[in-house]
Amino acid sequence: SSSSSSSVPVDDFVIDCGSSTDSNVNGREWVGDVGSSSSGSAYLTAAGLNVVATTAIQNDNLPNTVPFLTARIFTTPASYSFPVTAGRHWVRLYFYPFSYQGFDPSRAVVTVRADSYILVSNLGIVQEMQALNLAYIYKEFSINVTTNVLTVSFSPGSGVNNSYALVNGLEVVSMPGELFQDTLIDVALQQSVTYPQHKIALETMFRLNVGGQPISAYQDDLTREWVDDLAYVQAAAFGVSDTSQDPIDYQSLPNYTAPVDVYRSARFMTLDDRVNLNFNLTWVLSADPGFSYYFRFHFCELIYSHTNERVFNIYINNQTAFDGFDVAAAAGGKDIAYKLDFFATFQYGTDTIWIQITPNATSKPQHYNAILNGLEIFKMNDSAGSLQGSPHKHKFVPIGSQATVAAAPRSTHSTNGEGPIIGGVAGVAAALTLIAVALYCFCCQKKKAVSHSPAWLPFSLHGASQSMTSKVSTVSHKSGTGSYVSSAPASLCRHFSFLEVLQMTNNFDETRVLGIGGFGKVYQGLLEDGTEVAVKRGNPCSEQGITEFQTEIEMLSKLRHRHLVSLIGYCEEHCEMILVYDYMANGTLRGHLYGTDLPPLSWKQRLEICIGAARGLHYLHT
Repeated sequence: SSSSSSSVPVDDFVIDCGSSTDSNVNGREWVGDVGSSSSGSAYLTAAGLNVVATTAIQNDNLPNTVPFLTARIFTTPASYSFPVTAGRHWVRLYFYPFSYQGFDPSRAVVTVRADSYILVSNLGIVQEMQALNLAYIYKEFSINVTTNVLTVSFSPGSGVNNSYALVNGLEVVSMPGELFQDTLIDVALQQSVTYPQHKIALETMFRLNVGGQPISAYQDDLTREWVDDLAYVQAAAFGVSDTSQDPIDYQSLPNYTAPVDVYRSARFMTLDDRVNLNFNLTWVLSADPGFSYYFRFHFCELIYSHTNERVFNIYINNQTAFDGFDVAAAAGGKDIAYKLDFFATFQYGTDTIWIQITPNATSKPQHYNAILNGLEIFKMNDSAGSLQGSPHKHKFVPIGSQATVAAAPRSTHSTNGEGPIIGGVAGVAAALTLIAVALYCFCCQKKKAVSHSPAWLPFSLHGASQSMTSKVSTVSHKSGTGSYVSSAPASLCRHFSFLEVLQMTNNFDETRVLGIGGFGKVYQGLLEDGTEVAVKRGNPCSEQGITEFQTEIEMLSKLRHRHLVSLIGYCEEHCEMILVYDYMANGTLRGHLYGTDLPPLSWKQRLEICIGAARGLHYLHT
């Protein structure tokens, strides 16, 4: 059951820019804007030169040919004006530059405004795609329209000779005005504060179906895209995901708050309370510094029905957002949808969002556990009405899943075919999972020998600790670059000096970044004998990562199996935490199964992967 609500949009403009025909894609009608007979052309005003561009080149990384294979190119300012009802609207932009006649894709630099708000400013589309390793760019905004006309304007950016503006697709869709709340919990003040949403524009940064599968726009009443959260889960502490088929009661929430599949799936901790007290469920995401953010946490208790059965704390960037949250108590029982809305400001210099939940031991609940069903993060406009962040200068490609910009799924492969390659195919994706299983088993075995405070705090973001062990300089017998002796298990795998690591990664060359996970960046490296390796560089001096670092070395250096990624060595000089693994060159299993240009797997190969994973698990347990 749910509260009475309407999710049918009053205004629904979906424009396939540069197209002369209409197309139906998954039940949504895209209208062209070319030609007098095209219904979309009535909204366009372009006084100067504007070009209708098309391409016949297919790109397997695109989710569909519409709206990507046609575009409008503007060399002077142009705009689309839509007759709308006053209220909140989604504005969605699609960018996919391609070579057309004399237009160089690298010169596609665009500024987009919606009424008084700056949605993107001087955005170099190709440069952004290359920095984030994108196949295309999709951005979603929420704008409150106060008149009966919404104007979305496009103009060429500055700083690039012969620049031009480009857009492939444009959506203007009305949305429920009650979706966003005026009262949010201010994380810094630890109290509810009013933020008048009618004065604020929002950009969707992340929309995660935690513990569940991606949800497409046609499966969402508000045509939102949801992606799974695996790409953002902190390494080796991903907990357990599960789904329920029980009916979900929305009670006081409108049924468009989130699709039912968001509340039917969840990520929670293990069934072992002792283990749960010693780690957090952690998600690591990127942020544009200097902006305020609206966080929406979706909850639904799928197991427990009574108060104080599962109580936990919520942290945002190492600050307590909610101390002692009980989903069943707040929602009124089991299988009832609930949400919490938070506000936080990220100062300049902070470009990472850490979301953490951990059991609240103070309340002495029946089970030491935590749960999260969904997460949405929106960026608020700054004082100038802008939503444009700083240009991205490096790749942010989370390990283990398709990465995302805004809320749309995208390929982890760039348009030049030089995508990140992490993990192999035949059993390798399973091997990555087995690593986490191995760490979990090892931690369970060592549990009695380690003492932890029940009041476990989230990982420190900028801990200023010393190195994890004392070191004595020496000369390595393996190379002449000056390795050292430490209390870490050097006998179990090779120890690399920091200089050796610099040499194998070309001084941590950003062009060699394969991806970024919760632990840190992963670089492609080359040993002195020509062997390719994956170099995982942890966040330096992170006090809370030391135990995990030692455990991973001790455990994985003892394991040798064809279905486990092998640990070659490590480095801990200069307060670094660096692990060197075998390099898996065939791409991720996910990449071969879902919508990339990697070759598909036959049923025989899939069966062999399952058998390989089973053999790896058997090896770990015997």
